[in-house]
Order: sequence, then C-alpha cells, then structure tokens
Amino acid sequence: MSKEPSKNSSLNIVAKVLGGEVTIYTLTTTNKQSLYYRFKDPITGKYVRRSSKTTDIALASKVAIDHYNVIQAKHHLGMTAGKTTIRSLYERFDGELSPSNVLGRAGFYKNYLRPFFGDRDISDIDESDVVAFIRWRDDRANWSSQSKAVMGDRDLTISTHLAEQSYLGRYLKRGFDKRLVLHRVVMPSRTALERLLGRKDRQSNKRRGRLTEGQREALDNWRRQYRRAWSEKTGRYYDEFINVGSAKRFGMARFYALIHLMGSTGIRPMEAFRLTFGDVETWTCPKGISYTIVNVRKEVSKVNKFRDCVAKDFLRLNSTIHQFWASEYRLRFGVDPTPDSLLFPSSIKRDEAPGNRTRAFRRALERVSGFIGVDLTKCESSGMFITAYSFRSLYATEMLAKTSISIHTLARMLGNSPKVLLETYDINENLNFRESLTEHYRKFEAETG
Repeated sequence: MSKEPSKNSSLNIVAKVLGGEVTIYTLTTTNKQSLYYRFKDPITGKYVRRSSKTTDIALASKVAIDHYNVIQAKHHLGMTAGKTTIRSLYERFDGELSPSNVLGRAGFYKNYLRPFFGDRDISDIDESDVVAFIRWRDDRANWSSQSKAVMGDRDLTISTHLAEQSYLGRYLKRGFDKRLVLHRVVMPSRTALERLLGRKDRQSNKRRGRLTEGQREALDNWRRQYRRAWSEKTGRYYDEFINVGSAKRFGMARFYALIHLMGSTGIRPMEAFRLTFGDVETWTCPKGISYTIVNVRKEVSKVNKFRDCVAKDFLRLNSTIHQFWASEYRLRFGVDPTPDSLLFPSSIKRDEAPGNRTRAFRRALERVSGFIGVDLTKCESSGMFITAYSFRSLYATEMLAKTSISIHTLARMLGNSPKVLLETYDINENLNFRESLTEHYRKFEAETG
C-alpha cells in the first residue's frame, strides 16, 4: 500500500478539496507549472497521481473531483480495478483461450483492438462501443492495397467478423466475471452483423480466388521454364528472375518453393511459414516406393494437432526443398540450412518469417504475370484475388475432382473435418465424377456383353 508523501517530498501543495480527500499540488523538481492531483483509490488502496494538464486551480480541482467520483462509483459497484484497458484484459485472459489460434488473436489485438481502444478506460464499455469498433475494423480492411490483396474485390467476410468478435467477447465476459467490466456486453449475431454492414457472405466454397485452367497451365509452364533456367543458367527466364539482385532472386525462389509445397500437400500458408527444413523428409515403403513427407508439428498446426502430409509428386518436392531451395538459402545467407532452420525465412533475417508475407507473395505474382503476359493476380472468372491460400484450395479441389481419394483421407491431409472440407473446397459439379458414377454400369456391360 502506498504511503502519503512525507513533508520533505518534492511537492508544493496548492489546495485540498473534498474535505482533504483530494490534494492539488505542483512539483518542485520541474519548471512546468501544471497542476497535479492525488487521492487514495479505495479499490486498490494505492494513491492515484495524475496531471490535470492545466495551470488553473479551478479547472484542476474539477478534473480531480470528476476522477475521484468515477473511482468512488466503481468502488460502490463492486469493481475490482480503478481502470480497465483492452491490454489488461488481453494479457490477463487470452491464455485461457484455445492455443490453436494464439497467433491469430495476437495479430487481432495488435493490429485492431489496441489501435482502436488504446489505453482508455473501457470498464463501462457497452454494445455501442462494440458496434463502433466493428465499423472501424470493417473500414480498415479496405484502406490499403495490401488488404485488398488478401480480401480480393469483396469486403471483410461476416465470418471473419464473427470469429474476431468472439475473441473480444471472451475478453469482455471474463472481465465482467472478475468485475473489471461493468456491463455484460452482448456480441452481435451473424444476422445483426449482416444488417449492420449491409451484406452477406459469399457461399463458403466460392470465397477464395482460384486459378482457372488457363491460368494454371500458364503458371505450370512458368515453373518449368524457371527451374530449367535455374539449372542451365541461361535464357530469358534466367535474366529476369535469377540473374538479379540477391534479395529479388531470393524472393522469387521462395515463391517458387512455397507454391510447390502448397500445391503438392495442401498445407496452410501460416503452417508453411512455421516449418523448418527438418520437417520435410523422405520415407520409403516396404515396396521400395519413396515419398516426400511434410511433418506439421503440433505447434505448427493451426488446429494444434500433428499430421504428416504425403506430397502427391513423390520425391519432386523433396528435390525442390533440399536441393533447389537449400542452395538458394545458402547463396543468400552464406550458410547451409540446418534441420532447425526456418524453411521460409525473411530475406533479411534467417531466423524470422517475412514481415509481410501477403505483399511479398503478391509482388511475386505480379512479376510473373507481367513477364508471361497472363494475369495471375486475379481469378479470370470471378475477379477475386489469387493469394497463397489459393494453392491450398487448388490442391483440395483437384484431389476431389481428379482422384479417387476418400473425403476422410483428404480431410486428414488438410487438417480439416470432412464437413468443413466439403463446405469450403468442393466446387465441383457431378459431371467431374462421371467416370466413377458410371463405373458400375460399364462393368455390368462388360460382364453381360
């Protein structure tokens, strides 16, 4: 418990108000003439000391008395803190939430909650404050081309708003339970958000920008030409993408390795950037067939669960990672990657992920698009932006349409439930499954003649 300053302290008492409960004073250790005030906080038992930000005694007294009355009111209502900030709620209660999305919540707090609420007292926060935040957050999603590259030609999804508001709602609920927040704040439902923002989400399996067949063929051709130029060290592709500055060369090589990894395993972008070189290994089955295995460790996985991803192109992915990409890593940093080395580091620091992965990915797509004369930044049919996540989507939709893999097996590969897999990635028409749908009839005809 704080003690009353002694008579020998560096204070010059100017006045006492409310029967001596509040003291107005100046500091003798500074030339500033601003008036300060202090009083004892009945909630914490400590002294509150603040600047009144004025030199007028009457105004300083009013500021001090108003603050004193607010603290007294909170005390009578049973509040357990004189001031509650979004930072105090986040730091105290985030650890109680699921560890599976701890990084997502950290980004939400850093980029949106903290900038909006700042250090102001939110102990009396209510639904109107939440609505104001949602509107601000929604506007901020479209304020830069960087965000547009993530969201495409549409606004922030209602589903994203709901997920984020669930985090805020948990912090506020726990704050209310601990008497840090005065009101029980009711978070808006999907219907309420749709009315507030004036829109609804697209169908879940149509929210991602997806490469069309023509775009896919153009990109595959670029990949072949790029890898050939890297091996032969000559030609137009070599001059444009490889025989360039070290940082540019590294960025394009990382882009090439990343889309190969995602296109052959369907791994999430956020998981890919947490992998190490040691997570990509080979395995040979008893029949002598070798595969590339990507081990998504528990701490890497979005859903906090280990899974081993089998690359669909056998050892080609292993060659890309441990020969091509390891060579580019060595060229950039002057050392060989170790099993613990971050797989896709920043071009500046090899122990850190790229600071803005979305922007770097988009720049690489723009460079490739400009060179080959085919726009790969947007889906030709929907106009939605292509992102790193589009390659996970491409893997899932192609595996559903062109292979006989079971839904359950593919869900295990992607780290999703079968329900989410079908809702999010199944954009195929039954015509794509015409052969399997008529296989029984062809067999019957063959047997009966």
